[in-house]
Order: sequence, then structure tokens, then C-alpha cells
Amino acid sequence: MLAWVLLAFGLTDIFVPESGLLAVTIMGMMAANMNVPRLNELLHFKEEVVVILLSTIFVALAANIPTSALLGVFQPAPLLLLAFMILIVRPISVMISTAGSNLNLKERAFISYIGPRGIVAAAVSALFASRLTELGVPGGEQLLTLVFAVIVGTVILVSLTAKPVARALGVAQADPDGFLVVGPISGHASWPWPSRTRGGRAGG
Repeated sequence: MLAWVLLAFGLTDIFVPESGLLAVTIMGMMAANMNVPRLNELLHFKEEVVVILLSTIFVALAANIPTSALLGVFQPAPLLLLAFMILIVRPISVMISTAGSNLNLKERAFISYIGPRGIVAAAVSALFASRLTELGVPGGEQLLTLVFAVIVGTVILVSLTAKPVARALGVAQADPDGFLVVGPISGHASWPWPSRTRGGRAGG
């Protein structure tokens, strides 16, 4: 399956540049609606491959970022963009996209808060910044700085404050309590102690 994905990406990108991503996306949609044998094992393999590839891509993209771009993250303009994305753009987009859903206002507010940017934004901005710089477009080199300011800012902010914000909004789930003992039981003898899980009891 992985070989077919790589083949589809390569062939379509040869005939139509930048079309490989669209091709493998359509291929994934088709595969999801087919009776694929051993699908669970395939999904597990996919998750492992995704972690490896994402780690590699982040290292490759970060290696191409000049020091000036990293230092520029902490300038006023990128920080203002970060605040605009977190406080205005993200909440508006989430409120519109979740309108009519069964989510209450607090849940929608929390979703709008936890919106870290990641690999897609980094990859696309790196490509666009390179092309704009080659074409001599003014400010093209600043695109990478602005995008990485949003990525770094949202990841750090969410990772440090997601749990307190969830508790403040009342959408945090309680920590699971109790214990569960798993093992064979001979005959009809019961355990000397109850095995409990959250929401009920689990016995032999």
C-alpha cells in the first residue's frame, strides 16, 4: 500500500507539478470506502510511518530557517499576528464551523482555544516563501518568520495552558479512578477484592 501511495504521488507530480498531495488524498478517500483486508493493522502501520515522516519533515524545514527568521519571531509584528490568530481568527472559524452542532458554548470556546498550527502550515509557508523570494516579491522572506511565530506561539501556549483552561471552562474530564485486574478465573470463585473501572465494576 505504501509503495502504491509513493508511486501515485511521484507519477502525478511528474505530469502536473504540486499535484501529488491531491492525488494521494483522493487515493486515501477511495481506500477508506473499500473493503481493505486487515485494515486495523494498516492503520497502525500508518500511524508509525506518520510519526517518522513528520519528525523528518520538521527537522528538514527547521534546518532551512535562517537565524534572522527565528529571532524575528519575537518582534512586535509576529506577536501581533499571533494574538490576532488566537483571539479573533480561530474563534470565528470554530464558531462558524460548529454552528448547529451538539457542542455547547464552553466546548466550542475550548476548541477555538486549542488550535496549534503544525506541519502543513510550515511546509506550505516554506514553499511559498522560497517561490516568492525567487520571484523578487517584496516581503516574501518574512512569510516564514510570521508562520513560525504562529506555530511556536500556539504550540507553547496550548501545551502550557490547555488543562487549566479546560478546568476553568468546566469541560475537563475527571481523572479516572479505581483499578482493573485482568486474568483468568477458574470456576465461579470471585475475587477477594472488586475490580473497578470508571463508571462501574468489572468482575471475573
